[in-house]
Amino acid sequence: MAKRGMKNRKFTQLSILGVNGYKLCGDSVIAARPSYQGGSGGSIPTSPLHLNRYVGVMDKKIARDLIIKNHYTHKWSSCRYAMGIYPRLSGVAIFGHPVGRRVASSISSRVHDYEVLELTRFWCDDSELKNTESWFISKCLMWIKKNTPTKVIIAYSDPMQGHIGTIYQASNFLYQGNKTMLIQGYKHFVNGEWLHPRTCVARYGTINAEHLLSIDSNYRREYQEHKHRYLYILRCFDEITNSLKHPVIPYVKKYSDRAKEMVADG
Repeated sequence: MAKRGMKNRKFTQLSILGVNGYKLCGDSVIAARPSYQGGSGGSIPTSPLHLNRYVGVMDKKIARDLIIKNHYTHKWSSCRYAMGIYPRLSGVAIFGHPVGRRVASSISSRVHDYEVLELTRFWCDDSELKNTESWFISKCLMWIKKNTPTKVIIAYSDPMQGHIGTIYQASNFLYQGNKTMLIQGYKHFVNGEWLHPRTCVARYGTINAEHLLSIDSNYRREYQEHKHRYLYILRCFDEITNSLKHPVIPYVKKYSDRAKEMVADG
């Protein structure tokens, strides 16, 4: 009964942090008691505002077209499952295997690669009702828990786009800050294209400025503030939270002055 499990075992950021901040034991977070919801079980109630809509798996080609047209990146990404808001496809969520080879181990030693999915793209039409994003995410998480062996969903928000992860905070994801990435915060312009550091390494074997200049005399780089990292643990909550590599910290509520300047300039 996956839906019942999702309801009765609903953990919040507060249940990890406690009232006065996060609790640490060595390098791990001590999980507090789960903040159980009331009621006798069953599926999570649907708001009357959402009664005429439902979330389901959608065709990846259709999802790709909608993401390229509507997402701020206008680019496709890793996709294992594509979910949509029906009947009019007013929202798309893409879940894929993380691009980084060490993402699972960066979460916890108790998590394997096949047990992690990344929310790689997320879009809702501006005409959608208030709170649609968190409703949509909750339905996607319920489906993934029921139909896959996934233990952890990982998601990132980009401060250079003015994003701090408000949707993930509303959905009770756990926040780990923006200091979890090892690669320096620069994007690289090589051969006429802006590249993420990971993409640059995959394509050219380095992010060293001198080496990239030897490849392209017009090479340049720009500061890119690290993305905020969020986790949602679908199962084995205590086991995973007690072995997290990075601590859970209080939610960020505003993005940095540096990010504000870059957003204004760009």
